[in-house]
Amino acid sequence: MNKLPATHHVSRLTAVLVILLAAFALRIYLLDAQSIWWDEGISLNLARSPIGAIFADRVRNIHPPLYFVLLRGWTGLTGLNIFAARYLSALASWLQLAVMFAFMRLWLGRERGWRPAVIAMLLVAVSPLSVIYGQETRVYAMLPSVYLGLLGLTFWLVRPSAAPRWHHWLLLGLGEWIGLHLHYLTLFVVAFINIWAVWAYWRGRRWGCLRHWLLVQAGVGLASLPWFTAVLINLTAVTNEANAGALLTDPVPLDFLLSQVWLFHLTGLAGALAAPPARWLAGAAAVFLLALWLWAVKDRGMRGTAVWLALVWLVPVSSALFVWSVRSFSHPRYISMYAIGLLPLAAFLLGAAWYKNRGYQVLAGLLAFVLTAISLLGLWYYFVDPAFAKDDVRGVARYLETAASPNDLIIAPDAGWALEFEYGGDVPITQPGLGGGAAWAAAPAWTNRPRRVFTLSPAAGDRDWQGFLPFVLEQSGQLTAVTRFDGLILREYLTEQPVSPLRFDPVFAQFGPLQLTGVWVEQDAAADTAVTLALQWQLTEPAADRLGVSLQLADVDGWPLAQKDRLLVDERGFPTDLWPVNQPVVTYHVLPIPPGTPPLTYRLQAGVYRELPDGVSGVEWRDETGAPQGQQITLVEELRLSPRTAVADNPYQLKAGLPPLPQPESLADGLTLTAVGLDRGEAAPGQAVTAVLVWQAEKPLPEMRPRLELWQGSQLLAAADDAPAQGRYPTNRWQPGERVVEHRRLVVPPEAESGTAVVVAALGDERLEVGEVNITAEAHQFTPPPAAIPMDVVLGDTARLVGFDPPPETALAGEPIPLTLYWQSLQTGGPTAYTVFAHLLAPDGRLIAQHDAPPDNGRRPVAGWLADEYITDPHLLIFREPEYTGPAQFGVGLYDPATGERLVAEDGRDVIMLPFALTVEK
Repeated sequence: MNKLPATHHVSRLTAVLVILLAAFALRIYLLDAQSIWWDEGISLNLARSPIGAIFADRVRNIHPPLYFVLLRGWTGLTGLNIFAARYLSALASWLQLAVMFAFMRLWLGRERGWRPAVIAMLLVAVSPLSVIYGQETRVYAMLPSVYLGLLGLTFWLVRPSAAPRWHHWLLLGLGEWIGLHLHYLTLFVVAFINIWAVWAYWRGRRWGCLRHWLLVQAGVGLASLPWFTAVLINLTAVTNEANAGALLTDPVPLDFLLSQVWLFHLTGLAGALAAPPARWLAGAAAVFLLALWLWAVKDRGMRGTAVWLALVWLVPVSSALFVWSVRSFSHPRYISMYAIGLLPLAAFLLGAAWYKNRGYQVLAGLLAFVLTAISLLGLWYYFVDPAFAKDDVRGVARYLETAASPNDLIIAPDAGWALEFEYGGDVPITQPGLGGGAAWAAAPAWTNRPRRVFTLSPAAGDRDWQGFLPFVLEQSGQLTAVTRFDGLILREYLTEQPVSPLRFDPVFAQFGPLQLTGVWVEQDAAADTAVTLALQWQLTEPAADRLGVSLQLADVDGWPLAQKDRLLVDERGFPTDLWPVNQPVVTYHVLPIPPGTPPLTYRLQAGVYRELPDGVSGVEWRDETGAPQGQQITLVEELRLSPRTAVADNPYQLKAGLPPLPQPESLADGLTLTAVGLDRGEAAPGQAVTAVLVWQAEKPLPEMRPRLELWQGSQLLAAADDAPAQGRYPTNRWQPGERVVEHRRLVVPPEAESGTAVVVAALGDERLEVGEVNITAEAHQFTPPPAAIPMDVVLGDTARLVGFDPPPETALAGEPIPLTLYWQSLQTGGPTAYTVFAHLLAPDGRLIAQHDAPPDNGRRPVAGWLADEYITDPHLLIFREPEYTGPAQFGVGLYDPATGERLVAEDGRDVIMLPFALTVEK
C-alpha cells in the first residue's frame, strides 16, 4: 500500500488543527455573557457543597451525582464562578470533535473514513447543539462523547476479527458506569449496545466474547448497585420529582414531538419551532437527508454503513417517546446525547459525494448548504436574538440591587440558586419549601413586620402549584408592583400584618365526587387590591375527571364584577383525578378586584367545573339531604371591601373591560365620565339593557345623581336616577382622584315599539349620548292559543297557565323532551324577572329532567308582558338521570331567580303538576 506524501499529511493535520481552533474559539465566545438560569444555579450550588450533600441531594432527584462531583473538583481548582464552571462544559463540547473524528475513522476505516471524519468534525464544530450546551453549566456537553465512545467501542468489539484484551473490556465497563452516573438516559444506549453485542456474538458463535461481555455487564451492575439501591430507597421522592408538573400538562402530539426533536437536532433551541426560517430549513434538511440516504441504501457498497449509522442514531434517539410520555413538558435537551448521532450519518453521506455521479453530488451539495445555513441560523439566534436568551436572572439581580433595601426580603423559587449567584446586594434571599405545614411554619417570618417582599418566578410558572405564596403575602398586605424580565416575573408586596394559620368555617356542598367542607375568606380587603380565600375539599369517591373551581364576586343584584377559574391541585401539584379518597386538601386562591370597584359589600360565589376534551362543564352541587342546589354556592353573602389604599394602581394588571371614550366628558365640576359600555345592542320589551359607567372624581364632590335614560325619539322609555352603585355609594363618599365603576339597568317597557333607542347620561342640563339599542318588539297575541290540554291555574298576580302541548306519551331515556306551555299575563310589566321551571319528576318526587329559563327562552321576559296577552313558552327538558326509566310527571311554575322564591297558586301550591302521564323507556 502506497504511503501518502508528507505534504498530504501536513495539509490534513493543518485542516484538523484549524477546525479544532475555530471550534474552541466558538465555544468560549461570549462564554459568560448570558445570565445564569435555574438549572445552572443548582449546579453551582452543588459545586460548593460537600460531597455528602451532593449525594444526599441527588439521590432524591432525577439526575445522578457524577457531573456535580466533577464540577466540584473542577471549580475547586479554578474558583467558583460562571466562566470557570461553563469552561468545563466548553472543554467537554470541544472534546466531541476528537471523539467524533476517532469514531468515524474506526467505523469507516482509517483512509476511507478520513474525509467523512473531517466533515463530521466540521459539522460538530458549528453545531448549535454542541456550542449551546458547551456554554451551560450542566452535564449535557459530556454525554455525546460517552454515547459515541460506547458505540465505537461496541463496533470494534463485535467485529469478527477483533481480539479484545482485558483493558478493552475494562474500558467498556468504565464507559457504561460513567455514563449511567452522569445521566440516567444513558440506559437507552447501554440497552442498545447490549442487544447489539449479544446478537452479534450469538450469531457468530463467539461464546468466549459473549461470556466476557456478560461479565462486564454484571460488573457494571455491581458497581452501580450502591447508587441505584439508594435511589430505590428514595424512589417515592424521585418519582415525585419526575412527575412534578407533568400531571398538569396534556400529552404531546406525536407530530409536534417529532418536529420539536428534529429542530432541536439542528438548532439546539427548544423554541426554534416557532421561527419560520428554522422550520423551512429543517424541512429541507429532512428531505435532502432522506433522499441521500435512500440513494445510499440502493448502492450495494454503501448500504450496510448507511443502514447501521441510521440505526445507531434513530434507535437511541427514539427514547424521546419514552421521556415525553413520562414528562410531557420535558425539554429536548434530555435527548441531546443522542442527537449528535445524526452527524456521522450526514458526514458519511456527504463524504461519498466525491465518488458518486453528478446527481448525487448536487443533492449532497444542497444538504451541505442547508445544514450549514441552519447551523449558522441557530448560532445567530443563540448569540444575538434576545428571544432565545436564557431567563434574565442577571437583570432581576441588578434591579434588586438598586430597588431593595436591607429591611426587605427576597423570596426565590425552590432551587432558585441562580439569583443568589447573580445578586450582589445585602437583602436576604430565602427559598421556602411550599405546601403543607412547613410552609405555614415559615410564613410568619415573611410577614412579621411591615416591609417589602419581592418574589421571583419563571413566566412559565414555578412549583408553587397552589399559589400559596401570593395567597399569604396578599393576605398579609397587598401586591404593589409587577416587573417583567425576559422569562421571569418579579412581584413586589407590601406586608402589613403577620399571617396565622387559617380557621375554616364548616360548609357542606357535594359537587359530584368532590365535597367542599370548609371555607376561609378574608374580610375588609381594600377595594383596589384582592380578596384571598382558602377552600377545604375532600373526595368521597375517586374522581374520573379533573375538576376546577370558578370564583365570582357579584354585586347585590347578581351582576358579576370579578371572576377567576383555576384547576384544583393539591400541594404536590396533583389534579383531582389523582387525589386519594377522604383525605382533606386545602386550596389557596387570590381573586383580584377590578379597579374602580366601590368599597361596599358583595356576594362571593363558587362553582365547580369539569375539564373535558372540548371545553368545560359545570357541576351541580347538592346539600346534605341530596337536594340539587344549582351550580353556584354562596360562600359569603356579605363580603366587605374597605376603601382603596391608592398604594398601587391596578397591580394585577387587569385588562380594562371597556374602551375609553374618545375624550373624557365632564357632566359636572369635578365629575368626569371616562368610559361607557352596554351589555347588548339589541333588546326586546321586558329585557334589561345594562350600562357600565366609569367615573372619575377630580376633587371632593357633593352628592350628585347622574341619570341614565333610554329615549326612543321624544319618548322616555326608562330611566335610572338613583345615586351611583344602586344608591349605595353616593358621590360625596368618593375620594379625590378615585375611579368608580358602576352599572345601571334600563328595562325596555312592554309598550316599546321596534326601532332605535339611545342611551343618555344626564346631570342637570348636561346630556351625553353614550350608546344605541335596537328594540325588536314582537306582535302581542290577545286570542287564546290552541293548547292541546287546556288548564286554568293562576300564579300570584302575575300569570295564568292556560294550557300546554305535551310530548308523546313515551320518551326515550336520556333524550331531550319537548314541552310547550301557554301563559296569560295578569298585569303589564312588573319588577321581577321571573324564570319558568319545567321539571320531570319520578313517582318519589326525584328530579330526573329539567329546563329553567325566562319565558320563550328569554325572548319574552315577564317584565315585557302586556295585561291579558298570551305567551307561547317552549321548553326542551334535559335529563339529569340519563339512565332513568319508568313513569314520570311534569311539574312547572315560576320563581324569582334572585331569591329562588316561587309564585304560589290559589291553593297554596308552588308547583303545578300537569295532568299528563309520561313513560320513559330505553
